Amino acid sequence: GHLRTGLSWRGYGMLSPGTMIAAYPMRAEVQSLLGELEVEPYVHFFTGSRLEMAEHREIVDRCWDLPSLNRRYAAFIRRHRQAVEALLSKVDQNGQLPPDESFELRFWATYEYSAFPREDPRLPEELLPDAWRGIEAAEFMDELRATLKDPAEEYIDSTLGIHTRRDRNRPERVPAGAEGTA
Repeated sequence: GHLRTGLSWRGYGMLSPGTMIAAYPMRAEVQSLLGELEVEPYVHFFTGSRLEMAEHREIVDRCWDLPSLNRRYAAFIRRHRQAVEALLSKVDQNGQLPPDESFELRFWATYEYSAFPREDPRLPEELLPDAWRGIEAAEFMDELRATLKDPAEEYIDSTLGIHTRRDRNRPERVPAGAEGTA
């Protein structure tokens, strides 16, 4: 279980029971995982040669459910793009986004997106299905996080009563009751 999960998170797919493959050589990463799990004596690790394109497609289809992953990417983009557009319509007279809603949207989008890097095998472009949405989803996520960063951090600051790293020049919060003590 742990080996298969670790390999899957690195982009490996199940070719057949007991045989996993990846599109890129990852010898150092796999050797590290094998050592960590103490399974080196039981695993045969090797690299292979290129296959014909028809064989590539067949193997990709056997190892990864890319159409399903692509649909999930598309749903993620659609759902969160609509949420961002709704949030942008709430900009106040000072041009500020609502901090609480910015934090919530950024949090849930980050949470939902966090599964994709573990499931996406990061295949070369020629092996991806037409209209692949993975790159678009990554770019959208970067844009969403950047757009909502300041108002989300403002919400954290006000909720927790602390200053984030961007506020290093601001004075530190003085604990209640500590004013005027020497």
